[in-house]
Amino acid sequence: MSHAISHETLNRYLDELVKKSESALTVLPSISETNDSLGHVIDAYRRGGLALILGAGISRDFGLMSWSDLLQNLFINSISSSGHPTDGSAAIAQCFNDIFAPSPLIAARYLMNQTGSSTQDSESHFASKVRETLYANLDASAESETMNQIVRLSLAVGKNPNLHSIITYNFDDLLEKSLLKTNTGVAFKSIYTPGIHPGLNELGIYHVHGYLPREGPLTVDNRIVFSERYYHEQYSQVYHWSNLVQINTFSQTNCLFVGSSLTDPNQRRLLDIAKGIRGDNKVHHHMIKIRHDAQTVKKKLAAFSTTSTGGKKRLGTSNEPTQLANLMNNFEEKDALSFGVGTIWVDSPSAIGEVLSKVKS
Repeated sequence: MSHAISHETLNRYLDELVKKSESALTVLPSISETNDSLGHVIDAYRRGGLALILGAGISRDFGLMSWSDLLQNLFINSISSSGHPTDGSAAIAQCFNDIFAPSPLIAARYLMNQTGSSTQDSESHFASKVRETLYANLDASAESETMNQIVRLSLAVGKNPNLHSIITYNFDDLLEKSLLKTNTGVAFKSIYTPGIHPGLNELGIYHVHGYLPREGPLTVDNRIVFSERYYHEQYSQVYHWSNLVQINTFSQTNCLFVGSSLTDPNQRRLLDIAKGIRGDNKVHHHMIKIRHDAQTVKKKLAAFSTTSTGGKKRLGTSNEPTQLANLMNNFEEKDALSFGVGTIWVDSPSAIGEVLSKVKS
């Protein structure tokens, strides 16, 4: 059954969408409002009550794979008889991915089942495979202003001002390695399983989805939240150590989300729980987010017009990309506000480091 619709129909739907949304659109935060949000973050840092919440976005400058790329490369390895990708297996995996676009959850479950990772030995073996693939394209010499500023905020352990803690949803050790490279002797503790606690004047770096340092043996303690089975385990156990860490941090500190999209269902659930514990609708946290821009929307509309309608006409009026970008920005901002998270808007990834530099100015 074909879902192609005419160019004229698409344009009419776009016009109706923009007109209906105009009454709901609010003006994006001005520079002064953004500065007010940043002022709240700075205040939290100065009194030692700021926690950083780090997502996958902080790892991209170092060449680490996205979640989908990681799954695809693991899949390539799994269908190669030698256990290593060949030209043929890579082509087959790419073809399979392009044609069938398997769900990441299904792909992850398949990969876990392939290793039979229900025993401690097989779990460690699987974690080793993930680690090998995760760091395959690592550029350890890369420079990231975002990471540099995160490190800068982390160097005052035991002093004031100081970070309260760091929660990361990443498996990698990029932050730890970056801290060690400073040669300042900064004290930190990587926490990824029950029984590990930061010592006095140690900065706690909580890997709530697991931890795969690039060197050293891996044990069952390095188990990562990779497939539905482990995700469901974490999701269903409200007293799971990682859930408690997040709830306590979200409810008792002010958080700054960096490189995070706020789309993880468990994270959203825990933010809701923390909001209920606080008992108010105030903005206690902030996230740095890159705006959707009109130029990108325009390109996507043009591509959509060509692939869906078969035509090459311009889709939409000249003003619609801006209006649609504003609509999406406002939608995402209001979604974050429903969790008590304000948005600090930036126009490019490079501007994230600039915002972080002002926190410790």
